[in-house]
Amino acid sequence: MNYLDFTDAKKFSKHFNLKCDVMFKQAATIRIDENAILDVSERLAFNGDALIRDNVRIIGRDIEVGHKFYMDHHAEIGGGSCKCSESKLRIGNHFHIGNFSIINTAREVIIGNEVGMGRFSNIYTHGAYLNVLEGFPEQWGPVKIGNNVWMPCATVMPNVTVGDNTVIAAGSIINKSIEGGGLWAGTPAKRIEGISYPNPMPPGEREKYLANLGTNDLEELRRHGIRSN
Repeated sequence: MNYLDFTDAKKFSKHFNLKCDVMFKQAATIRIDENAILDVSERLAFNGDALIRDNVRIIGRDIEVGHKFYMDHHAEIGGGSCKCSESKLRIGNHFHIGNFSIINTAREVIIGNEVGMGRFSNIYTHGAYLNVLEGFPEQWGPVKIGNNVWMPCATVMPNVTVGDNTVIAAGSIINKSIEGGGLWAGTPAKRIEGISYPNPMPPGEREKYLANLGTNDLEELRRHGIRSN
């Protein structure tokens, strides 16, 4: 891996030969591997710092991401029809997409703050291959993911909204909109009764947990979902 650091949008745009409008907001620093593939047709905006690893693909029409944006190796934004007129991606702060995951942007995708997609996770906004005139199915539609959502190795299908404070269990498929505040699991996913989020630790348990971690290191705390701004 060979990372390049950019604080100037014009230099970033020139290096990756981008023809679209590129914007860095709030004194952003973009650290990106030199082998990343970028191909955006109209607009690419970073609203803060980003870390983009090797063999990443960012392809689309109109993309805007928030502060502390992270793409692991071989993650992808784009997929089929990702440059059509209805393609649009908006991502909030503290976003993580794991390796070999994809966000398909054939239609609009809106993702809130504090959202994590574990490795091999998928968001699809279209599904079409065989001839629809011969009666084969097709599906097109936007996806909206709320704030505080964790989906390790899960799939979200078109025309789905995922509510705030939601965990989607590994291997699950979300094929219809789901309410927030709980754990969903299965194919298709169903809500697991008796579990609700957020569910803050009582003060005594919280202090004991932090004491057992034995660290104030921000990187180590981040591994437990404890993040600073």
